[in-house]
Amino acid sequence: MVHKTRQSLVRYCLFQIVGRQFDTVVEEEMSRYFETIYALLDTVSPQYRQSFGEALAERLTQLQNQSQDGD
Repeated sequence: MVHKTRQSLVRYCLFQIVGRQFDTVVEEEMSRYFETIYALLDTVSPQYRQSFGEALAERLTQLQNQSQDGD
């Protein structure tokens, strides 16, 4: 995790992959930064992306059903 501070004194926390195994650094991985842990997971984990999409679709369906029941 890398902390960056801008001149406006707003702190940003950037996430970075430095390797794919313990105690290993892969230089080409170090050039990419992610503003959120979710952006990092979306990039490296297709399963995360799929489960997030499924959870989002389920929640939107629930909200739609609640909206229709309220009419």
